[in-house]
Amino acid sequence: MPNQRHHRPAGATTVTARLVQFERWYAKHLRADGAGHVGTAEITATLRQLFALSDGRLLTPSAPVLEAVVTAVDTDERLAERMPEAVDALEHYLDFAIESGTWAPSDEELDRCDAVLAAAFDLGAGLLLQLLDALDDVDDVPEPAERRALAALRPPLRSAETLYETVTGTLLDELVGAQPSGDGADLSPVHALALGRAIGVLCVAAHPVLLPGLSAAQVAQRLDTASGVSEADSVAAVPPTERMLAALATTGAIVPVTVEAGVRWEAPEGLRAALADTIVELAEEVGLLEPEEPLNPHPEGAVLRVRAVVSGSRPAVWRELRVGAEADLGEVHLALQLALDWTDELAHRFEAGGGREAVEVVAAEDELEVEFGEFLVEARDELGYRYGEGSEGTLVTVTLLGVDEAGGERLPRCVGASPEVAVAEVDELLAPLRLR
Repeated sequence: MPNQRHHRPAGATTVTARLVQFERWYAKHLRADGAGHVGTAEITATLRQLFALSDGRLLTPSAPVLEAVVTAVDTDERLAERMPEAVDALEHYLDFAIESGTWAPSDEELDRCDAVLAAAFDLGAGLLLQLLDALDDVDDVPEPAERRALAALRPPLRSAETLYETVTGTLLDELVGAQPSGDGADLSPVHALALGRAIGVLCVAAHPVLLPGLSAAQVAQRLDTASGVSEADSVAAVPPTERMLAALATTGAIVPVTVEAGVRWEAPEGLRAALADTIVELAEEVGLLEPEEPLNPHPEGAVLRVRAVVSGSRPAVWRELRVGAEADLGEVHLALQLALDWTDELAHRFEAGGGREAVEVVAAEDELEVEFGEFLVEARDELGYRYGEGSEGTLVTVTLLGVDEAGGERLPRCVGASPEVAVAEVDELLAPLRLR
């Protein structure tokens, strides 16, 4: 029997040969203009993965092929965060394909390819925002563990709130001191870039599942690629970025962890939740994030004048109440029970959005976490309160009549009621709630 040798499919052989050609081309490209570029091995590995996603169709990188690859990257949770890296690899591959003569597109075809990669760049340009958004998933830390972690810092801290001052002070002192003017009011573009890079690295430190295995330098480089900064600015931002992180490391807020590609920074486990909050607050402060709109937009102490009407009652049963906008729904539940002289023996729930298709139901166990003013913002806004099981329960519609400034009075109060009821008696029923 003749010797049998294992043969790879012709397509696989062609792809391997193309990648070898690209690797040699890119190495020369680096020697000619290597500032700010990723390494040859790294970009070739990325391109090899993209070839696999395309089933080898990247041999002819037409616009439909590029679009299919970009879609595959964007829809894969593990790959989506690598979109900037993928776009960088594809852009260099197109340059290689044209210069080497392995692909000769028309001007129209090349324009379509550029449009696909430009759209892909827009998808990846939000990498820093993605990292910041991911901090919502950082697990809470038990208070004793957080206190121990804070006490271990240099100097020791007593509260998570003080961590913000320590982190921002450390970063901005280093950054402002590095500016020729010594003025932090308007950071230069390079120093603003360095701050954004440092914030991105700290996102990874607070939530190490992000960009696993990447060194701090690789995280920063990926952020630069996503932001589309010039190679000169990227290089110039390296020293201030490293100084900021090194200065913060002296406090113990981040510690070095060795990975294959170098060193990455991670926060002690007990500090991660507090550091995540600090990073988001800092990002808002420097304009990287829009501050979140408060769920309850009313000013402190605002008083809501509402009318609660029992649906279907004949004659109409209603109460007009004054309730603090900051009262939680648990308090509102008790106020309605007392004002209507009910016994609180049945299940209840609040329903928001009854006038729309979707109804948001606030379960009883969540009521202490939700404020009345979150739902009633403008006159005629409504909140449903259902007393009894399911749709068979009695519905009370609570309508906002107006908003008053704080007057210093103890709330809730009853200021109006259906004709058969004495307002003063209802108000007296609410008296126990005014002692809370």
